[in-house]
Amino acid sequence: MIQTPDYLLDTLVSIIEDNVTHQNYKRVCDLKRKYTALITGEDMEYLMRRFDKHESDDMFSQRKRITSHITQSVSKNLIKPLYKIPRSNSVSRLIAYKDDKNLENAKQLEEILSKFYDGDSLDNWFNTRWIDLAAADPNAWCVLEWKDFDPKNEKASPYPFEVSSNEAIHFIKDISNELQFLVVKNDVFDDFDVEERVKYTIYGKDSAVALTSLTKDEENKIPPRVGSKAGDIIQLLTPDQVLYDIIYTNQKKWYKINKFEYNLGVVPAFQVGFYRDIYTKGKTYLSVIDDAVPILMKLVKVNSELDLTSALHVFPQKIQYANRCDNINCNMGYLPDGGVCPSCQGTGYKVAKTAQDVIYLTMPRDKDDFLNLDNIVRYVAPSVELVQWQDRYVEKLTIRCKEAMYNTELFSKKEVAETATGKNIDLQNVYDSLYTMARAYSVKWKFAIYTIAKIADMETGLTAFYNFSKDFKLKSLTDLYNDLKIVGDSNADSFVREMIQDDIAGISYSEDPIAKGKYDVKKAFYPFSGKSEKEILYAISANLVPEEVKVLYLNYGWIFDELFLENNSKNTPLNFYELNRAEQKALLDAKVKEIMKKNKANPPLVEL
Repeated sequence: MIQTPDYLLDTLVSIIEDNVTHQNYKRVCDLKRKYTALITGEDMEYLMRRFDKHESDDMFSQRKRITSHITQSVSKNLIKPLYKIPRSNSVSRLIAYKDDKNLENAKQLEEILSKFYDGDSLDNWFNTRWIDLAAADPNAWCVLEWKDFDPKNEKASPYPFEVSSNEAIHFIKDISNELQFLVVKNDVFDDFDVEERVKYTIYGKDSAVALTSLTKDEENKIPPRVGSKAGDIIQLLTPDQVLYDIIYTNQKKWYKINKFEYNLGVVPAFQVGFYRDIYTKGKTYLSVIDDAVPILMKLVKVNSELDLTSALHVFPQKIQYANRCDNINCNMGYLPDGGVCPSCQGTGYKVAKTAQDVIYLTMPRDKDDFLNLDNIVRYVAPSVELVQWQDRYVEKLTIRCKEAMYNTELFSKKEVAETATGKNIDLQNVYDSLYTMARAYSVKWKFAIYTIAKIADMETGLTAFYNFSKDFKLKSLTDLYNDLKIVGDSNADSFVREMIQDDIAGISYSEDPIAKGKYDVKKAFYPFSGKSEKEILYAISANLVPEEVKVLYLNYGWIFDELFLENNSKNTPLNFYELNRAEQKALLDAKVKEIMKKNKANPPLVEL
């Protein structure tokens, strides 16, 4: 079906008038509220339950006031390992065009992507914000929107419009799970608005329509009409004398109409979640921490009881003998006029209230009349076995949350077994847990890239992917250097050393893609990749390699510096490292021949 702006307008009006939502709307909103509460620690009271048989409303209110929830800390610890996914040493990322001459397009697209979110890049949005949303609100949407621009002089610069589960009131997918349209309802506040308005937007494949409720001032400007009926559309003038359409609905409300055409052939929106909800037959999504949610819910109850027990019972009880108040007008703490005695504050006894107070006893005349002061005041320590059990149970539940999510004790043990086999098994369990999210990262990242390229009219010839290996190689530089030493000591094959060196470079240049690009070029032309220094010297001294290879190796750094300087002037649009491989090789070969020619004219004093 062709989704014309008029078709989308009719669809949106019917959804508004009939108050239509998608069939799982209540469930996704309930899940969002639960996940968000557990992760942020806000709105936790609704998760607490009163034990009806023994707990009155007042006692339950007291428990809620006393409880300091810890699910926020536990949940954040569950989410932190997910941030390691984009830091994996096994990532393969590519944005390129089939025609090498279109390298300028790739640079321009990267420039657009670098300003995707709050001045930061699309990659960093996925590395942080997408992970947060996948945990707190997996049924949220990311809609790619863009501001007005001049197509003659600039490209569109899309940005993410994050739509929560509550705001995404309706959407339709076809039998192949392709999104047909998305309806968003959100509140609107302009700079000078003092009243809340509502906005409905329907995003189709080629166009979008927005309906925004009018302010009271705008409604007052509508000409008096007799018999206004649903579907009526009239035109009004803004103070700047700009015409705009408004439509009347059966809710007796007027909405301003805005239509946008973009002709993408795809709805510019995707859901952030990826763990499909079995309860809804896979039509909605669950949080990345959902496996731990039942344990977190148990933790809410147990931690609340622990706080209550600690507040009400875990303190020493003071028992002491005391003299009557020495105020002659005091009668068990009260004065004759009914007021509270100022000396004893209504207790009727003279007791120490602070560390500076002293209780004075009359000095006896006979030593036999001295009292044992230990019998006057005594502190009774309560039994703490129950509190200790509750505390151990809370700690045990915390550990179980991590084990439930990652199927391993790697993030919960105080001391990790250092055996290679045990550590490798734990890491493989972690990788298995992370791989599903990594695949979703790849799919959604690729969709975002191609959609942004379409919006910017730069999709022709584009190739883009962000792939992860099943082995995430979540290792530090120290781990990799140790691996390199072990491989060298064991005389392993040269390609194994080369793989480890590539991983080291991936970490070293992770924040500098330009330097990583230079490394890749130098590596591509390096004549002895993976060989040890001893192997290289033997090959050269034994004349096992051509003269060109010797010259290239012995002058490697100098040659690349010269080529960069010669091809990085104002007269050359691309520097040496930005050229295609064929052009780079031609320049490299020419430079090697130039050196060889100079060597023949001026032979070295020592023959190799």
